[in-house]
Amino acid sequence: HEFEPGCLLETSIDEGDHSYPKLRRWYEPQIDERESGSLKENAELYCEVLMRSIASHLQADVPIGCCLSGGLDSTMIAAMAAKKIGTRLKSVTASFPGTFEDEWTQARLTAEEFRLPSNEVRVDLPKVIARLDQVSFIHDEPLSSTSPIAQWCVFEQAAASGLKVMLDGQGPDECLGGYPTMVSSHIRYLWRKGRYLAAVMNAMTMRDQLGGLRGLVGGFRRRIGGRTRAVPSEIDRDPPPGRQQDQFQKMVFQNSLPRLLQWEDRNSMAHSVESRVPFLDHRLVEFSLRLPVEQRIGGGWTKRVLREAARDIVPDRIRLHRVKRGFLVPPLEQDGETQEATRHWLKCSSDRLGLPQWDKQARAETTRVDAWRLVSLGGWSHAFDLSL
Repeated sequence: HEFEPGCLLETSIDEGDHSYPKLRRWYEPQIDERESGSLKENAELYCEVLMRSIASHLQADVPIGCCLSGGLDSTMIAAMAAKKIGTRLKSVTASFPGTFEDEWTQARLTAEEFRLPSNEVRVDLPKVIARLDQVSFIHDEPLSSTSPIAQWCVFEQAAASGLKVMLDGQGPDECLGGYPTMVSSHIRYLWRKGRYLAAVMNAMTMRDQLGGLRGLVGGFRRRIGGRTRAVPSEIDRDPPPGRQQDQFQKMVFQNSLPRLLQWEDRNSMAHSVESRVPFLDHRLVEFSLRLPVEQRIGGGWTKRVLREAARDIVPDRIRLHRVKRGFLVPPLEQDGETQEATRHWLKCSSDRLGLPQWDKQARAETTRVDAWRLVSLGGWSHAFDLSL
């Protein structure tokens, strides 16, 4: 059983007291009231709260750095932290040269712009995959994503560079609607509320996050205003249950963020590095979740209030960039060495856990995500010497 965020377990030294153990919550987010200010006003407040959070997270008597990608969140952290402590802040970036996942060029330009000493980690994927059992041992469980692999390399390099504290940009995607699934949810919400024009305009302007125009406009046709018209395929799906606000809260407190933070904590602690996440100061999280949904995602933008807050702080090439790249390693089938390391763990998952053999038919019927999960099961079973 895993504790949810903000919970503690109470027990009793009295063996006869069967009312224990009890799991109770010690923290409840203060998010019932809504912020009433305009987008500009709330962006200014957001920036102030974030700056105070970053200032408190920079308190350290050891070398401090930041995880820097080519995205908005980490760039905002780097820019504001550099303003506080200058070149004392060092950046670390994972790179995958020649692949879609590589963000080193953007990160290097950011580091140069803010005069940050930068460290590029060229991830040697075959070697990392070959050590998958070590990573799985640290995490105590199979990994459902390749994201922890890339993050492991970043903290490994941070430790090798003598950095003891690292700032990271976790949080805005969950609090402010940065994921494609949340874009889809918002568009469907607008459509079901009868705000057809707003739904279509948001779908068109955010189509890059929904698989491009071809994926956006499917074969669906609806009677609208007495005429039959094509509508975005994302709109045609049923909306998720509950209020939009509930979807944000689940991402922050139950689904996405707790898992990401667990991965980050174990990856950083494995290398004796303290990871700090300024976007997750409880005051900033609560402020974000009190904002009107349209100030989080809407007007054709995800993380809308953050983009406004980043004006004159983050370069527009990053602030106004729409396409989100997940922090993942390149496809495992990209080169022969990686394939060889991958096959080893697939064989482990088959031999130890009785899973199907990884043959041509299995490759054809398995998605990339599921293939990785089979690989991860192999590394995990080997790490703990498990078999069925």
